[in-house]
Amino acid sequence: MFLEARLIALSLKHAIITPEHLLLALLQSGDPVILKLFEQKGVSIQNFANVIKQIAISTTKVEEIAQDADMPIHIMTKNIIDTSKEESKLMGLTYVGLEHMFLAYLSQDNIPCAKIFKDAGFTLEETRQEIAFLMSGGVPPKQENQSAEST
Repeated sequence: MFLEARLIALSLKHAIITPEHLLLALLQSGDPVILKLFEQKGVSIQNFANVIKQIAISTTKVEEIAQDADMPIHIMTKNIIDTSKEESKLMGLTYVGLEHMFLAYLSQDNIPCAKIFKDAGFTLEETRQEIAFLMSGGVPPKQENQSAEST
């Protein structure tokens, strides 16, 4: 994922990997869970990616950088990575998947692309539940406060 984000940053002549570069890589991954989330919202993933790309272009300084140069990771990108790990732990998992990274974006209010998620109708709690549902093979998650059925 980071290689793809780096290549996106290079293609835009950016010398640092921002959250938007990583998000564009995530959106281009073709991950079935991510695709399903967008489908359920009726949001075009391509249109969403185009908006994110425009944000990346407008918020990141253009610099010439050698293809083989080291590229630093922006502190906000590091926050996404750390939050992804936390999201994975919350789900009781030992790996970090793209779905955890997606959730990490939803939990960040301080990154330039945060508003785009809200405008598209994504909320952290609802998306967390949708991901749990999709990852369980379509089995609805247990409701803790289910009322007893009457006979």
